[in-house]
Amino acid sequence: MRMRIRTVTIRLLCLTFLALLAQFAANPRQAHAVVPYPTLSINADGDFIKAPNAFVPGPVWRGFSDPEDLFIAQDGGIYVADTGNDRIVQLNGKGEFVRTIPASAAEGKDAKQAKDGKDTLRGPEGVFVDKDGTVYVADTKNRRIAVFDKAGTFEREIKSPATDLLPKTYTYVPSKVVIDKRGFMYLVNKGGYQGLLQLSPEGEFMGFFGANKVKTDWLTALKRKYFTEEQLKKEQQDLPGTIGNVTVDRNGFLYTVNARLSNGQLKRLNFAGDDLLGGKNFAWWIAPQEVEQFAFADVSVDDDGIMTLLQRQNGQIYQYDTNGKLIFRIGLDGVGSQRLGLFKSPTSIATLQDGTILVADSEQNMIQTFKRSHFGDLMHDAITAYNDGRYEESEGTWSEILKIDALFDRAYLGIAKRDLQEGRFDEAAEHFKIASNKQGYSDAFWEIRMKWLFKYFGWIMLGVVALLAAASALSIAKRFRKKKKAALQQILASGDEDLGRMRFGAGGDDAPKRAVPESGIDPFTGLIRSKTNNRWLISVQRTFSLLKHPVGTMNDIVEKEQVRFWYAFILMAAGLLVSIFGKAIISYLFSSGEFVDLNLKNEALYYLLPWFTWVLANYLIGSIMKGEGTFAKVFIVNAYAMVPAILFTLPLAAFSNLLTLDEGVIYNFLHLVIRIWVVALMFLGTQTVHNYNMKESLKMIAVSLLTFGCLWVFGFVLVGLMYMTADFFTGLGRELLNRV
Repeated sequence: MRMRIRTVTIRLLCLTFLALLAQFAANPRQAHAVVPYPTLSINADGDFIKAPNAFVPGPVWRGFSDPEDLFIAQDGGIYVADTGNDRIVQLNGKGEFVRTIPASAAEGKDAKQAKDGKDTLRGPEGVFVDKDGTVYVADTKNRRIAVFDKAGTFEREIKSPATDLLPKTYTYVPSKVVIDKRGFMYLVNKGGYQGLLQLSPEGEFMGFFGANKVKTDWLTALKRKYFTEEQLKKEQQDLPGTIGNVTVDRNGFLYTVNARLSNGQLKRLNFAGDDLLGGKNFAWWIAPQEVEQFAFADVSVDDDGIMTLLQRQNGQIYQYDTNGKLIFRIGLDGVGSQRLGLFKSPTSIATLQDGTILVADSEQNMIQTFKRSHFGDLMHDAITAYNDGRYEESEGTWSEILKIDALFDRAYLGIAKRDLQEGRFDEAAEHFKIASNKQGYSDAFWEIRMKWLFKYFGWIMLGVVALLAAASALSIAKRFRKKKKAALQQILASGDEDLGRMRFGAGGDDAPKRAVPESGIDPFTGLIRSKTNNRWLISVQRTFSLLKHPVGTMNDIVEKEQVRFWYAFILMAAGLLVSIFGKAIISYLFSSGEFVDLNLKNEALYYLLPWFTWVLANYLIGSIMKGEGTFAKVFIVNAYAMVPAILFTLPLAAFSNLLTLDEGVIYNFLHLVIRIWVVALMFLGTQTVHNYNMKESLKMIAVSLLTFGCLWVFGFVLVGLMYMTADFFTGLGRELLNRV
């Protein structure tokens, strides 16, 4: 019985092992599911998000000593600057040894035995192979460029050019070299900040190319303008960022990686030296004061324009598309590990035709390979097709990517482009919105709006005509009432009641007796007249009369004191609600974020706290500068100043849903008008409540703004002290509890 159970158990274990083996054989990608580093991408907001593994560690190629540079020739040959062994090693695509350059290095001759031979290399740090197979070596310790023919035979050397145009302090120590289509050489010189050294095919000096600019601030500009030459010499000289490496793509564009820059860490240079990537910051997630410490060590560009970069300090690999948008970031945040797939001192990077990445590690004396996964293949195929405008071809690939990662924003963008191309504008708008691409959403919405306008054009024109007719009728009626009112005023002024009865059918007690109406602006006092004594109703009336008669309304609010103090609280509460609801109905194109992510507490603080700080500063300075306004009056007039924002924010937010992104200037202009209107009413309220003239008002507002800033600084300090005090007593309490 025991033997039978043991036999069954062994068979089950064998079957399980065979099933797992068959599963891995059918889907080998799962065998690489666990890698020692994360793969990150970015969403539409520029935040890092986790992504499926795009590259998995492959074989390790050894047999080198301090490898410093990698180069992939057009025939697929891999060239390694084996710096520690003073040679160039050629490998095939599988990492197998092909030959060494010079050939004497393979024969075991050291530098002393071949010191008179010009083919001997000393510490080469760069290698480049042109389309003819000619090998250019940056022979760093020999301070020259050594040129070998296709067979590996030494041809010539290019030493420091003999010219007076080079600075006297310039030291010729080439570390990297590339050749453009014309045969011109571009050298990275160790310690040089002037840019790439450009040489003709014959080795003649042609100038410096792609130099970085010195970062200047306002203080440096002032020093240059007003300091003497002697004073400037005593100042510490600011040097531009240095170029650390260079490569060239199949179109002839040069790519440089640059150190000590806050932007432009990677540049794509045309023949004029212009950066076609626009001086982009490739380390946007790093704080501005620390970003200059970020630098790439090397860059590789494949035939599709995908840029793969190596960051030496953290040992991370970055991949960008041809427009400089991040695709993947691979690696841990740090170096020093000997685990497969991690680095100790990475120096160079290269990309094979099949997408495999090679990374040289000078401390581990090896080349680490990274095979592109199925997800990585899909991403590169989709991005290449998308950037080439082949949206139909990329749609299926994007759909397959979404099956693997349904939250990948970039896939929705690719599908949206295809929808837009096919005329599926509603679907395109939805996909653009998911991808957080406002420009694409605007283009799709423009098509949707045009389609709607064509469909209902007749009804729209009929409505416009009806509105114009109604407006004309109202205008005629208004003019008639004005003429009638003017005639009545003339009759009342003349005292001829018989004429009044004859023309207006009124007499005796029915005939009007007053020359000034009971409501409106009093022509003598400038105050607002009202037929009611209800203070709440008067408070509401002042809300709307302020728009038409701001001066008279402000005078009435200050002098008559008929406005309820609590109505000002209602106005501010209404303003807060309008601000919140406005963000709920505003067009996606003009919204600053998702409404569901809105923090109501923060919204209340952002809306009410600055306003109340201004009211407090205004009252305090008014009290010092002999202003007549009480705190209640200052509070009320500033609350009424918010009326334009309260009344027009929601209509403007609703109107934004009819506009495209290109028409945003209309929305921004109207929004600016509301802001200026509010500020103007605040100024008018300050002038009225404190009984100032124009000059006094301007002076008082300037001091109030200064006080406003001081109150905020004091508030920050107070909150910080309160936090530190609370933290101190909390720690003290814990310590006492632990000791007890």
